[in-house]
Amino acid sequence: MTCTCSSLQIRGDVVELAVELGGAQPADLQAAPALVVESAADQARVQLAASSCSGGTACYSLGLGHGGNLAAFDSGKLFFFVGGEPVTADKALAKGVRVEADMHANSFGVDKNGALLCKVKVAWPAYQDTKEKREANERRLYPLFCHLPLKKDKVFFESFSKRTFSDNPKAIYEELAARDAGFDCVWGLRNNKTDVGPGGRVVRQDSLAYWYHLATAKYIVCNFNQYRVRKRKGQVMVNTMHGVPLKHMGLSVAKSAATVESMKRTFASWDYFVTPSDYMSNILRGEHFGFTGRFIEAGYPRNDVLIAGAADTAKREQVRRALGVPQGKKMILWAPTWRTKKRFDLQLDLALLEQALGDEYVLVLRSHYLESQFVPQDIYSSFVLNGHGYDNVNEMLFAADALITDYSSIMFDYSLLQRPMVFFCWDYDEYMNEARGTYFDLRAEFPELVAHDSAGVLQRLQHQDELMPAVQRFHEKFNQYDYGDASAKVVDALWPDTRRA
Repeated sequence: MTCTCSSLQIRGDVVELAVELGGAQPADLQAAPALVVESAADQARVQLAASSCSGGTACYSLGLGHGGNLAAFDSGKLFFFVGGEPVTADKALAKGVRVEADMHANSFGVDKNGALLCKVKVAWPAYQDTKEKREANERRLYPLFCHLPLKKDKVFFESFSKRTFSDNPKAIYEELAARDAGFDCVWGLRNNKTDVGPGGRVVRQDSLAYWYHLATAKYIVCNFNQYRVRKRKGQVMVNTMHGVPLKHMGLSVAKSAATVESMKRTFASWDYFVTPSDYMSNILRGEHFGFTGRFIEAGYPRNDVLIAGAADTAKREQVRRALGVPQGKKMILWAPTWRTKKRFDLQLDLALLEQALGDEYVLVLRSHYLESQFVPQDIYSSFVLNGHGYDNVNEMLFAADALITDYSSIMFDYSLLQRPMVFFCWDYDEYMNEARGTYFDLRAEFPELVAHDSAGVLQRLQHQDELMPAVQRFHEKFNQYDYGDASAKVVDALWPDTRRA
């Protein structure tokens, strides 16, 4: 549902904003919904108070300057403060942390929780305020920066194409920062105001500072294929991956000769690869990647929290309460993989499961982020809970008593907990024949865990003890180096002088 800004007036240091709700809220709504400002750069959000609502229109009084919500208003654009300290209105365009929303564009909508949403973008300084200028920085200045001396104590971190402060790189960074060994830790992120704690700093993706630090860092730690890096002599590239693959990856799925060559250059640049098992190492050494560097056989650093959380009863209960799991009930996490960007395939017979399991369990759905917007809202009930609003998937894993998935790599993480898992592979033959293919036959190796219909899922959940020998085999094959101390092992391997006593 898209809403529109219908009027905007400035009265002294107050901006009065009217937003047509477009039918998103009931016609008899008496109070305006909270306005949530969300930065497109990352997850910076701020709640703005509403003043009134009438006839499908929400009215907001937004204060300018110190103590207000707005940094400024200029030429049809609102400038919001998101984090940081506001400054006076006359200096707002030059200082402060601000993001902008174009009132002439479709900035307003409704988020997945039904709140009124204003999507905004972070404002760039003039020398890099267009895509063309930023591309010129990469093309012209990044190669020049590569002639500067490497900083031997600088470590550059990135995760998921610079989207988030998360995953294996975050866990490695936090371990290194905790040792206080004097390293300059720099994060490349879309939102340069992300809080990474006192041990590091952030530069914005594609900014001039980003290219400078990428060029001069001795170490680069990331969990994805960083195709744009020009690896320098003396730089150390560490890839941590972000999951154990079931589906084919790398060269086997490249769609053009140019992509193959680009992948080969990237794979050849890696010096170290963090691995949780020989299964993963063999994939990397094989034809799909051709990795020739060194392995750090430590497990995945991000899973240290998962293993520790499994033993923390208070934390488990805290997560379950946040998800809405009633006290006294068990939790099944339902986490299917991504199949298509255009729909959500609801194949699981929820009524069947609720009738048989509803007295003892609730089902928490967490679909792939590319499909979450297509989940029909009417499937949620007292039995099926919406888990999309909870950010930390690892916490959801250790809070769950059982898992239903299909081909998602979440199966490998969850198997660390050695709890019941069911793989709901209702389209197994089609998926194997028409999708990317897999590194092993899930149905042949772990038939006890694979169900092809809802009745099969229910049968396995009702006889969980019969699943556990297969779960144990699964765990032993794919998690042989994961013991909850992966972060320390990786930091020890890369920077042995920082080793804890």
